[in-house]
Amino acid sequence: LGKTPNQNLADALLNRYFTYRDIEVQQDNKNLQLQDIEEISQLEPQYPSYYYPIGKFYEEQKEIKKANQYYNIMFDKFRDFSNIEQRHTEEENPFGYMNNKYNGKQRPISIFKFSPLNEYTLKTLMREELFLARPHKDWNDPHDCNIRPWTDLAHNIFKEKARLQCFFAGEEPFTKILMWSHYADKHKGICVEYEYVLNHENTIASLHEVKYQPDMKVRESWDAFIIKAKDWEYENEVRLFHFDKNNTEETSVLKPFDKLGLKVKAVYFGERLKSDDSIIKTVQNIFKYREEVKEFLDKYKTLDIWSINAIKTLLFDIEQKNPNKTTKKDVAFYKMTTQALSFVLHAEPIEEEAEPAITTPA
Repeated sequence: LGKTPNQNLADALLNRYFTYRDIEVQQDNKNLQLQDIEEISQLEPQYPSYYYPIGKFYEEQKEIKKANQYYNIMFDKFRDFSNIEQRHTEEENPFGYMNNKYNGKQRPISIFKFSPLNEYTLKTLMREELFLARPHKDWNDPHDCNIRPWTDLAHNIFKEKARLQCFFAGEEPFTKILMWSHYADKHKGICVEYEYVLNHENTIASLHEVKYQPDMKVRESWDAFIIKAKDWEYENEVRLFHFDKNNTEETSVLKPFDKLGLKVKAVYFGERLKSDDSIIKTVQNIFKYREEVKEFLDKYKTLDIWSINAIKTLLFDIEQKNPNKTTKKDVAFYKMTTQALSFVLHAEPIEEEAEPAITTPA
């Protein structure tokens, strides 16, 4: 990647800092080390990696409070920093993301999330909020977020305050049989397509492209939470990174779509769902009756204990009370199908006119 003059100078200072470290430790050398690494952060204040050596320097000097301060700054900068943004031309960037830092325009990219059609998924769409998880050892890959390029002190801050949510990108991941099989209840779930736009002023998370490697070598400090084995490469995963710098959030947190830079663009229903399944109509009604759903949620705070049938009944009742409401066209709906003797999945549009007649939900 091309670097700015400031980044080149910062890299030179960083190299000199490491040279000082290799020289016999004297007070003069310590002062020169500190001078260089503090100048680095001033040259590139938004670049996360340059804060780590400052934190490590203070940790080595047993100034733990200052070390914590700079480690927290580093992770907080990750929240506003996307490795996708660094690939700022269409040729370099497979997601088509145009970073306004480089060429004056920015357009959304599509990212996808596969889910089973359960109570949790319906509540997520009704609330327009997404779950963010702490990185931990119980993910399906034991090495995910467990690579340690930082000191234990820095890594513990990451584990305690970082929040992540995973998506998939690339060309039409909803056509991949394995994705439906692994993440969408064996083709009985849904795939939600989101438009993502990073707005540094209004969003609380940034998008990072996962790197698939044959080893765990870390080349950039943020690699620690985006490196996965090449076996996962078919997924084209991307993940949102949020940092709770004040450590005030619960272990499991819900964040609004708009604060994450997300907007629902389309919903794809799995091949094993029947076209007249009442759950399809329920999902469509979540978007058709957004205002009514929001009004209900503002009035009642008991959605957490609702079953899937209770949610269906609520949406049915809202529909009955608003029989003439027209559907907004900002969310598209598709049913996945395959042709005879073919393994290729196709997304067939669900036309509003083809929706089943109103019936009492099962």
